[in-house]
Amino acid sequence: SIRPSGIVDGLVFSLRLAASFLSGGLFLSVTRVIDLQNVISALIRLVPPFRRKDPGFYIGLAVYLIPVMLREYRITDEALKARGGNRIKNPVKRIKLVIIPFLIRSINGAFGITDAVIARSNPSIPRRIYLMPMKLRDYIIMSSCLSVLITVMICNPV
Repeated sequence: SIRPSGIVDGLVFSLRLAASFLSGGLFLSVTRVIDLQNVISALIRLVPPFRRKDPGFYIGLAVYLIPVMLREYRITDEALKARGGNRIKNPVKRIKLVIIPFLIRSINGAFGITDAVIARSNPSIPRRIYLMPMKLRDYIIMSSCLSVLITVMICNPV
């Protein structure tokens, strides 16, 4: 049976999850990908085993590609609807009809990105990192996001 305490716990958990997503979204909306990439690269270079690695580039690439993947999914879903796919009521069949073309388009796009990276990269030129100083708004946004997350975690610890 459904109890009031279960409903309250569900609502609190939903609010915590929403606060986590919103603070992450706010952070990514005010931070340029290149800044995130540079900071991660600089922090990783402080750890001796990882001095030669550059995970900031890969994390920045992943953050940049999320909207691209969502756009590809929407295009594939609209193409399925145009072919009459909205008449399919079985969710498993519908997902199968969307996911397979989506994966094929994504893999083809990945091959194109790989070719572009190979064509553009020149290992003889060292990569330079310029750290820009943080501004007051950066500190305000970071502290507000952190305070929201801490408040939500203190109000209802898991």
